Amino acid sequence: MKVNIGELLMKRALITPDREALVCEDIRVTFLEMNERANRLANAMRNLGIGHGDRVSMLAFNEPEYYDMLFGLGKIGAILVPINYRLAGPEMQFILSDCEPKVMVFGQEYVEIVDSIRKDLPVKDYIAISNDPPEWAMSYKVLIDESKKEEPEITGGDDDTLTILYTSGTTGRPKGAELTHLNFFWASVNGAATLMGAGDTIMVALPLFHVGALGGVPMYIHRGLRTVLLKSLDPKRFLELIEEEKVTAFGSVPALLDFLKLVPNFEKYDWVSVKVILVYAAPVPVTLIKEYNEAGCRTSALRYDGVLHWNGS
Repeated sequence: MKVNIGELLMKRALITPDREALVCEDIRVTFLEMNERANRLANAMRNLGIGHGDRVSMLAFNEPEYYDMLFGLGKIGAILVPINYRLAGPEMQFILSDCEPKVMVFGQEYVEIVDSIRKDLPVKDYIAISNDPPEWAMSYKVLIDESKKEEPEITGGDDDTLTILYTSGTTGRPKGAELTHLNFFWASVNGAATLMGAGDTIMVALPLFHVGALGGVPMYIHRGLRTVLLKSLDPKRFLELIEEEKVTAFGSVPALLDFLKLVPNFEKYDWVSVKVILVYAAPVPVTLIKEYNEAGCRTSALRYDGVLHWNGS
């Protein structure tokens, strides 16, 4: 059986169509609605000439459109190339020239920087996530709304590339790391086995241009978990959302846990719903664990490499 990550969403929409899948600010979508959006994106891209192996780049905060792109492009065998929004224009230009996307999707916040480099890019079509796109770009919403919601013909999978994530370039130019459908599928299987007690609501606050955030998305769909998406890192809003949405798990790095402690009255926020914090990238100091325990966080924290198992109960 061929594994296509886009099909994970299609099958999840059949199993639990009315279950809430994604929460992002005032946007709430079910798995059925999420799948229809991905289908619209896939069909719209096909109308633009995008097919198997073609690359589509995305420069944006943690927008719901990331889900459309990952699963919609996956269904037609195309490749998502997320761009680090913290890079300078020339750095973005290098990456975009290297991967040669035919289409670029970007958020309203990046109109100026895209405009400053687009004359030197191989991009054919630009799509803005904006109610007021520049004259040289199409509107993402209009494109989606005018496209069909029916399932596209599934193309590709298994060892085909699903995403290209660029390295930081600390020892030279950034290099594009190709991740396949099977990479994401087995990460989902392994993650599900590791996080059996994670509950049903996952918060994604780290940037989706990085594998630390994007890598878990197929698993959430695979397992039918609800995602609470934070567009950009706002520590106070992060803590508020844990209470409001009854978040049961989230991924983090130690620096983020330190950052959250700086929020005034940190110890007064309610952590009772949180069951698992998955921590990666660096060791977690024992003193940090104790501080979270004292603030009322009675949970477990797991490292991907198994070095640290935090059990605060």
